[in-house]
Amino acid sequence: MKSGCSLLLLLLLCSIVSKAQTIVYPYKIRGHIDHVGNGKAYLYFYDKNKGLGIDSTNTQDGDFVFSSVVAEPVMAYLLVKSEYYSSSNYKKQSPVQFFIENGYTIEIVGRYNELEKARVYGGEINADYARYLNATQIVNGKIGILKTQLKSADNQRKNDLLQDLRTANNQLLQQTVQFVKKNPDDLLSVWLTGNVIAHNFPFRNVEECYYALSADVKQTAWGRKLAAQFFADKTMEKGVKAPDFSKKGVDGKDVYLSGYRGKYVLLNFWSSWCVACRANNARLNALSKEYKEENFQVINISLDSDLDQWVKAIRADQLQGVNLNAFFKDKDGKLAVSYNIRTLPMQVLISPEGNIIDRFNETEKAANKLSTLIKQSEPAQ
Repeated sequence: MKSGCSLLLLLLLCSIVSKAQTIVYPYKIRGHIDHVGNGKAYLYFYDKNKGLGIDSTNTQDGDFVFSSVVAEPVMAYLLVKSEYYSSSNYKKQSPVQFFIENGYTIEIVGRYNELEKARVYGGEINADYARYLNATQIVNGKIGILKTQLKSADNQRKNDLLQDLRTANNQLLQQTVQFVKKNPDDLLSVWLTGNVIAHNFPFRNVEECYYALSADVKQTAWGRKLAAQFFADKTMEKGVKAPDFSKKGVDGKDVYLSGYRGKYVLLNFWSSWCVACRANNARLNALSKEYKEENFQVINISLDSDLDQWVKAIRADQLQGVNLNAFFKDKDGKLAVSYNIRTLPMQVLISPEGNIIDRFNETEKAANKLSTLIKQSEPAQ
């Protein structure tokens, strides 16, 4: 009996511990902005579960408080509306830029119309961000001066200033790379790699920074997201192996990219609501017909979240080839993510060996490339 009670107690304790692990402590943002009085504070951020988040609260003598939870750490922006200034001007300010983390109290102190100079305290990522800004403050100051000078420069002086600005921006990026390498355990280094370096440097620099990160930060939510972005970015390089996939087609049949080895494959990423995509569909149909007897296959991959609209568009356009939907039984659309699809239409031409040949945003360009390749592969007469 005692052993039974002990087992019951053990299970109960495990249940309590399990439930305790799910507790999420909210963040709190507490601040004071001079020359605001009884105005309003606005908080902007992107939450992966809720999308774009916009919160607001009234200020009392410049004081304000926000409190909630986020799905994961996020970068946020704060703007304030002052009772002493025109309400139409508040969005023209440069916002306070900082990070929100659950369980931390973040304090912000600043002045109206100088929000970008506000001091931010609280949170591990904000502490790391302050170190990064301190490490880059000289070149950032130079960039700020050059931007100010550009506003009043004549055309001759403007060209020199633009060249100086390009040089300064490159210095900032180089310093950012060095910060990431020196701080591989910082979550901020993950953010800098994905949001600064990846947007401004060639892929080899992103690869260099990604592999410099520690194993622990790669396992965080940001780290896993960066990994998906990193491996998707690889598909931007010509000659790399195209990511394989397995999806149900609109006809219910299983479709594997690897099942088309030996053929040229054109992945056509599109959507029913994309006007340019729909205009491309007639050309794609002609392309499928033109190379019907060749080793060629079009695979249309829709990014429609509304499956009914997707099917209606296929029927309306009489879209030939294999038809898949990236969001069918996958709310994250991993197929499109794996090919780094950020704009529509986008087409990826794949070789018979399964390697990426090139990417195109116009079917005519893809058709010209395909025509050249097929002619080259034909035996000499």
